[in-house]
Amino acid sequence: MLPFRRGDATEVGGGGRAGHGLGLAIALAIMEDHGGELRFCNRETGGLQIRLIMPATVEVS
Repeated sequence: MLPFRRGDATEVGGGGRAGHGLGLAIALAIMEDHGGELRFCNRETGGLQIRLIMPATVEVS
């Protein structure tokens, strides 16, 4: 997992709201712990697209 890095106000679209990013790091850890994954990509029209992918079944050992 990548380490958390807090962006500055210029990275959040000028809205001045700080703290974006930690929630995605937590979501990624949860998904990976359950055998899933998150995929991030920039949308052509702007903004971020996040896909949550979970397996249909989970192996139990």
